[in-house]
Amino acid sequence: MKAILVNLSNEQKALLNNLMLVFCTAIRYSFKRLLEGQFIGDLEKVVAHKYNLNIRQAKDAVESARQTIASQHELVKLYHGNYSKKVEALVKKLKNPRLSVRKVKSLTAKREKRQRRLDYWTAFLTSKTFPPV
Repeated sequence: MKAILVNLSNEQKALLNNLMLVFCTAIRYSFKRLLEGQFIGDLEKVVAHKYNLNIRQAKDAVESARQTIASQHELVKLYHGNYSKKVEALVKKLKNPRLSVRKVKSLTAKREKRQRRLDYWTAFLTSKTFPPV
C-alpha cells in the first residue's frame, strides 16, 4: 500500500528514517544468514532481538530477504532460458547456405558472445547460486 505522509516535523522524519535504516539493515542481515543456511524460525528471533524489532517486523524482514533469494533463483532460470533460445536461433540461422562470408562471420561472433553468457548463467544454474545482488 502506497501512502504519502504530509506535514511531518523534522523529528518525525528523523524517526521514520531511523526506522527504515534499522529495517533495511535487518533485511540485509537476514539475507546473509539465509544464504549461510540458518533456519527461518531461529533467524526471526535473532533479528528481533538484535535490531530491537517486534516479531512482526522481524518476520517481515526475514520474509523480504527470503523472497529476494527466491526471485534471484527464478531470474537465473529465466536468463538461462532466454540465452539458450538466442543461441539456438543463431545456430539455425548459420545453417542457411546462402549467407555471405561477412554475414556468417558476424553471426558466428554474435553466437560466441551469447554462448559465453549462456555458460555464465549455466554455471549459476548448476551450482544453485546467483550473481551478487
